[in-house]
Amino acid sequence: MLAAAALLLLVGPFEVGPRPTALVRTAAPRKIRVAVIGDSLISESAAEQRDALEARGYEVEVHASRGRALSTPWIQRQVLAVAADPDVDVVVVATAANDNFANSALAAEIGDRDALEAYRQQLRATRSRLGDRCVVLVDARDAATGWFAPGFAPETNAALREVAASRPRTEVVAWSDLSRPHGREWFAWDLEHFSGRARQARSTGAVAYAEAIADRVDRCAAGH
Repeated sequence: MLAAAALLLLVGPFEVGPRPTALVRTAAPRKIRVAVIGDSLISESAAEQRDALEARGYEVEVHASRGRALSTPWIQRQVLAVAADPDVDVVVVATAANDNFANSALAAEIGDRDALEAYRQQLRATRSRLGDRCVVLVDARDAATGWFAPGFAPETNAALREVAASRPRTEVVAWSDLSRPHGREWFAWDLEHFSGRARQARSTGAVAYAEAIADRVDRCAAGH
């Protein structure tokens, strides 16, 4: 009896039942980060862009300035800054309204073919700077007033789609198709910029623009 008690003291008490499971803490997955770069249409819809994308679970940064075409130094500085940021996963580039105006003016000087080839080169160079990120390009509206050269927009949009189709992980927002049926209920007097700021908290056109962009960002994210 004494020998058995001594043995129990040496080996310790036996455990009965399952061992407690250790808690393993896992970090929450990082949200996909979207950078939106654009001209006055993005500037005017910046709040809607953030709302539409954040509602879908993205982190968002918006860089926009009025009157900026893809070729302008300001846009290219934003592209380079985003390209250098490893936390940016998807990039939206929305400058086609001003690109089309610039393309039309250049075509009057050097001809359509050369002007559009120069635009393709700008698009290719910009796309290359952004590396293997998914990129969303927004095309130009073709139903604005004459100031915005709507008659040339199909040529600009065809060049944009051609470049997008040649590059992997590149999406196009067909804003021209989506917005064509709409007039002053979405747009201001120039039928290009968004109306409603003085009459309502949110512009219907700006909301539609942001949702169209967010839909294409979703396609990018699906392959992330």
